[in-house]
Amino acid sequence: MDITVSLEKAKELKEYGWPQDNYFLWIVDSSGSGHFGHYTFDHILVIDSVGVAEDGSKIADKFSAPTAEELLRRLPEAVKYPVRNAIEYELLIRPFDDLDERHWEITYAKDIDNVDNTPLHETTGSLSDAAAEMFIWLKQNNLLH
Repeated sequence: MDITVSLEKAKELKEYGWPQDNYFLWIVDSSGSGHFGHYTFDHILVIDSVGVAEDGSKIADKFSAPTAEELLRRLPEAVKYPVRNAIEYELLIRPFDDLDERHWEITYAKDIDNVDNTPLHETTGSLSDAAAEMFIWLKQNNLLH
């Protein structure tokens, strides 16, 4: 589902402190299979107390699955990257097609003509996963507070 992050990105986001109270969730059962769904607060209380998914499988873990919009709202409009003489880089988001497949690029660049030379650069198939990758990169480099 492209509106939210993939299960892999949801796991990474949890690791990097993303709040676990989103409307969309990935639920992982005891076999390791991921189930995607939207759950109200009441659903989550039942899941937590019972520990069983709707299909009867035992729940091993759950992960918030934020949308692209939720992630993009958390990304700063600009960052100063200390490794590059504290130059301010501005947020740039753009789609591109590669072999008939849509990809998304999220970067912080000094200018639009110099995008490929910046270390603050993430590209992936879905906008949600690209935003998640940038969020994680910013957290790893202490650029997101």
